Amino acid sequence: MKVEILAHHREAGQTLVLRRRGEHYEVILGNVVLLSSAALETEHAFGALAGRLAPTVASPQVLVGGLGFGATLAGALDATAAGARVMVAEKLAAIPALLRAHRPGPHADGLLDPRAELVVDDVAAVMDGHPGSFDAILLDVDNGPEWASFRGNAALYREA
Repeated sequence: MKVEILAHHREAGQTLVLRRRGEHYEVILGNVVLLSSAALETEHAFGALAGRLAPTVASPQVLVGGLGFGATLAGALDATAAGARVMVAEKLAAIPALLRAHRPGPHADGLLDPRAELVVDDVAAVMDGHPGSFDAILLDVDNGPEWASFRGNAALYREA
């Protein structure tokens, strides 16, 4: 299978690489596959939960933690009303830059939707800065508490 390096970015003392392996895209942080476009259907379905979490709210306010390849954002936009606002908190500035420049996958245009707002910040900081503001919060930041992309993300899985 042909592997093509599409971009390199240096951020937070580490190198992010966008590569294409066959028909799929991957973002590598250091030596770890941080994102893959191989299973975007599950991320889109996860985003669609926003419509079920706030079904009676005419203008739901949704927070998505993690942009990735935009599938969770797309699912949230698809499932919520026209008056919705979907804020995406992405920790790494290089991720939206890669998405805009290289359009990896079918959901790359979600940030163009006028209901979408991108904040380059840690999702925990965004939640702390907007207490009680969101009708639904979708955290698509890691593979779970046992495998966190960033050590600080483990705090998102504490009960408090």
